[in-house]
Amino acid sequence: MATSMFVLHSTIPVGALLAGALGDAVGPLATMWIMAALIAPCGLILLLSPMRRQHDLPSEPLDEPHQQHAAE
Repeated sequence: MATSMFVLHSTIPVGALLAGALGDAVGPLATMWIMAALIAPCGLILLLSPMRRQHDLPSEPLDEPHQQHAAE
């Protein structure tokens, strides 16, 4: 959990720098429209995926892990 939080949060400064550079290049209003256009279709990933039909978590694991016997 800590590793994923570190990786996800470490992208925030990179995104801020890229957004600042884009804002300098094309202006703040155009940057906001570009970012809105990039963020808007992100919901389609979930709408078109099988997760849309998944209402509950599975009650049992899909694959049983290989259990090692104590006698071996």
